[in-house]
Amino acid sequence: MKKIIDLTGQVFGRLTVEGQEEVRDKRGRIVWRLACQCGNKVFYEAGRFKYGNTTSCGCYRRDLVGDEHRSHGLSKSPTYSSWLTMKKRCYNERCPDYPLYGARGIKVCERWSKFENFYADMGLRPDGMTLDRIDSNGDYCPENCRWATPKEQARNKRNTRMATLNGKTKSIRDFCDELSLNASTVMNRLQMSWSVERALTTPTGRSCHVQQ
Repeated sequence: MKKIIDLTGQVFGRLTVEGQEEVRDKRGRIVWRLACQCGNKVFYEAGRFKYGNTTSCGCYRRDLVGDEHRSHGLSKSPTYSSWLTMKKRCYNERCPDYPLYGARGIKVCERWSKFENFYADMGLRPDGMTLDRIDSNGDYCPENCRWATPKEQARNKRNTRMATLNGKTKSIRDFCDELSLNASTVMNRLQMSWSVERALTTPTGRSCHVQQ
């Protein structure tokens, strides 16, 4: 008999597996008990939620449909577009960005499941800015999000090299801007195992901004 893999505790979209049920479905397949982010309990066989066919108890679709018909008057605004994209990244496995967000466990806080709350916390999206998480490994929530320029977002990626000098922690490129250093030279120094202090306190000549 094929060994059943325990899925307890694993998260699939909005669903968290709580455990295996004693009963089986009509085809004799194992049924799992899952807790949805909205608070509902559902019972599905593994194939239904493991491969992205189902990511909630049905509340995700209801939220999308419901918000399209709300009277906030912002359904065509950049702010609403940012909110909708945020949710798709975290819960829609068909979204191209899902592997970088939902698949990594990134979630949207319960308060922001409603657009009105998101709008109350973030306000209108400023021109030329997009939604950015301050901690790129953290969830979407008021304390971890801001409107940021493309340059600020580029420097907040997971692969951005950070450093601490004189008690300040920031990206290497931010230090280079502040100290008028050539960023490429500093990065090469660090690759050659220079200490952060030596790399950032030894003059490099003219400042050079390189793209992230």
